[in-house]
Amino acid sequence: MTREDFDKLAANAERELTSIPYAIFEAAADAIVITDEWGRVQAINAAAQKLFGYSFAELAGANISRLMPRAYAEHHDQCLASYRAGGGRKLNGLVRELLGKRKDGSLFDLHVSVGELLLGGRQLLIGVCYDISEQLQMHRRINHLASHDTLTHCMNRSALHTRLQQEIALAQAQVQQLVLVFIDLDGLKIINDNHGHYVGDRVLVGVAERFRQCLTGAGLLARVGGDEFVVVVRQPFAEQGGMGLATRLFECLQAPLRIDGMALAVRASLGVSTCANCREGQAPAPDQLIIDADFAMYQAKKAGGNRIACFNPAMRITQQREQQRLERLRQAIETEQLQLHYQPQFELADPQRITGLEALLRWNDGANGPVSPEVFIPLAEQNGLMSALNVWVVTRACADNRALIEAGLLDVPVAVNMSGYSFMQCDFVSKLAAVLERSGLAANRLEIEVTETAALKDIEQARQNVLRLQGMGVQVSIDDFGTGYSSPSTLRALPFEKLKIDRVFISEVQSNPIDQAIVNGYLMLAESLDLQVVAEGIETREQLDYLKAQGCSLGQGFWFCRPLPMDRLLQFVMGREHAGRRLVR
Repeated sequence: MTREDFDKLAANAERELTSIPYAIFEAAADAIVITDEWGRVQAINAAAQKLFGYSFAELAGANISRLMPRAYAEHHDQCLASYRAGGGRKLNGLVRELLGKRKDGSLFDLHVSVGELLLGGRQLLIGVCYDISEQLQMHRRINHLASHDTLTHCMNRSALHTRLQQEIALAQAQVQQLVLVFIDLDGLKIINDNHGHYVGDRVLVGVAERFRQCLTGAGLLARVGGDEFVVVVRQPFAEQGGMGLATRLFECLQAPLRIDGMALAVRASLGVSTCANCREGQAPAPDQLIIDADFAMYQAKKAGGNRIACFNPAMRITQQREQQRLERLRQAIETEQLQLHYQPQFELADPQRITGLEALLRWNDGANGPVSPEVFIPLAEQNGLMSALNVWVVTRACADNRALIEAGLLDVPVAVNMSGYSFMQCDFVSKLAAVLERSGLAANRLEIEVTETAALKDIEQARQNVLRLQGMGVQVSIDDFGTGYSSPSTLRALPFEKLKIDRVFISEVQSNPIDQAIVNGYLMLAESLDLQVVAEGIETREQLDYLKAQGCSLGQGFWFCRPLPMDRLLQFVMGREHAGRRLVR
């Protein structure tokens, strides 16, 4: 507005008020709008003209509601009517955030501070305004970053926990079923290893987008781990529970993802939990829903992956028992309550001299009885106990074998089975060397057994570890050969010294032509590669005779001796010595 307009507004005003400099009004950085008590515009400064896009001539006398969208305008008119009717009600200091409307119709976030002005006997209202669109956008961005994954833009674990509480409350209020699906991608590590993390990240983005399309805007989608997602949906109670939702999510991953011209197959294991008691108002805690679905997902993984498992209360009991077993295993390692049994390996030809020992870990869980290694070894691997377990086993086996050698009873290598996870660690050899040095056992009296499946996970790392062990003088053998992805190329790439034929091929070898063909093939392969062969699981004279006839020279099994604790092994060895048999090769 012009100085003349301002002077007209101030005509007949009290002297002290007319001294307000026009320059301050006009030069203010914030937009200033002056209206009468009916909301009619009386004056605007240059900043207001720039902010709203109107000149003063276009707004003079017009209702200020022109500067707001309809919903805000109606509310504003009601507030002014209330102000006029309120007699003495003051608006000084009123602060509001609302939407402003420009001349071109565009909307923006606006901060308004309102005050009252008595000028020339007229009651006026003055509003100081400024655009807060960028500020609010930045605030929203910060909030989004705090609550969402930056890669996939799914909500994060913290935000999921907050929203899940709200969803449970809504499910109770609306008598709905709440379904939570925990999704773990199978094989993402292989994609990362083969194609790089850039491709792996794009896989995650593609998977998240497929989940969004499947959900069509309903429910929550969160990324709670590197390759883990959680979906939460409220739905009417249905007999199939959460299987319908889980099946849709599972099926949306069946088509390969196309990235940089590559078709990448992505598979997943899904666990489902439901808020079954929402109808009665006895809903579980958010954490429990996630824990239940997570546990069900691991059951799907244990069953081979790429499938769906639904949680049931029996799983929770199993979970609690497994957690209790884990704590007892941890204590058993710390207090050395574990035990090694030793099964001798023999020459098959008479006089069947002992050529080695295999150390087999045993755990008697007190009142709970013996626990199979097939149960507690995976438990140790999944919970970070394998390193401590390996140290204990190797230390004990080396000490026991050294005692046998120093007593003059038996001087053969002791073989220790090593889990694939442990063997593939880059520091495995250095840790083993330290244990071997402390034990005082000669390196050539220790043998490490590793499965072919473990070696194939990273054949170059396996090769380095095998060579380093052999450089120390430690023997390395391939265990359970034939049960994994057996291939001559594995034996060619990895310089093993001994091959152990798994017992599954020995149990019917005397009568089963297929087993005979397999065993004979392995024997020929080993001979061509200059490998020793040990047949595992020999339990009958017929098996022994067949293997001897085919040229197999070494074996172990119940026919010779069952695995024995150290005290009974000593009795067995001394009994053979008293029988006049030579024990030291």
